[in-house]
Amino acid sequence: MEAAIKTVVSVFLKSSKGKENLGGKEFQSLVKNQLKNILTGSEDNEAVKNMRQQLDNNQDGKVGFQEYMNLIGYLAQAPAYYSFFQELGCISQCFSKLFTLFSLSTFSLAQQ
Repeated sequence: MEAAIKTVVSVFLKSSKGKENLGGKEFQSLVKNQLKNILTGSEDNEAVKNMRQQLDNNQDGKVGFQEYMNLIGYLAQAPAYYSFFQELGCISQCFSKLFTLFSLSTFSLAQQ
């Protein structure tokens, strides 16, 4: 688990070039390069911009570390939701509602 935490932090620091926030281009690059196997839609510039804006809780136009961690937390929880939704028999519909709740409606999890 320590290695995973180090990776999450180092990806942020590398992507932000040591700054406290990810600007639009940095966030776009992070999503395209680091999340392309997890999120479908990561190549859609407008969708990534929308996601950045939704994550930007303080509306400063950037994604800070805590805002980035909100995204990581959501992605970490997604597999548990998948199993639960599979049991309910509503994978596609339930994920659609969950993505809307997390303001990521233009994205979906890539098939693993």
